[in-house]
Amino acid sequence: PDGSEITFFEPTPPQCSVSVTDADGTYSHTWESATDFPQVDRYLEGGYDITVSYSFPDVEGIHSPYYEGSAHVLVASGETTKAVVTTTLSNVPVRFTPTDAFNSEFPSATLLLHTPGGSYVEMTSENQVAFMKPDNIAVYLSVSLDNGKELVINPVTIPAAKARHVYDLTFDYDKDTRALSV
Repeated sequence: PDGSEITFFEPTPPQCSVSVTDADGTYSHTWESATDFPQVDRYLEGGYDITVSYSFPDVEGIHSPYYEGSAHVLVASGETTKAVVTTTLSNVPVRFTPTDAFNSEFPSATLLLHTPGGSYVEMTSENQVAFMKPDNIAVYLSVSLDNGKELVINPVTIPAAKARHVYDLTFDYDKDTRALSV
């Protein structure tokens, strides 16, 4: 809403793993770091899928981006084959942005994000970005009331959240009407 930007972490080759699998599934190997991937190796003729990734697709949380990219290459006898694999963010960034009015009414508010089968990710600051699996994301808000009790509500669900789309959840509160808006 305020035009602020989210800067994403960009993994370097040593931080990425590389997997190579042949078309019929008889050969498969993974290197934990792209720097360990042999650049001058001989492979049998045929098609190969190369996948480069950073982190794991099921890991959700603050500062937990998942990057992945793949390419299909054909190796021909007596020829040098080059492959270029570009990784892209493959999970869903979600940012909690409370307004000043919301913060003054609920200074200790906590947001919980949850995907089916995933973990609960807690957010307490507008400076945090949670990375979630692409799926339906349930958003729970936990606030402390004046009487000391805690209230947990599900004000919104992000249906079919898509990878690489930033979901900026702005929470506002109108004290006069006692209305919460997302």
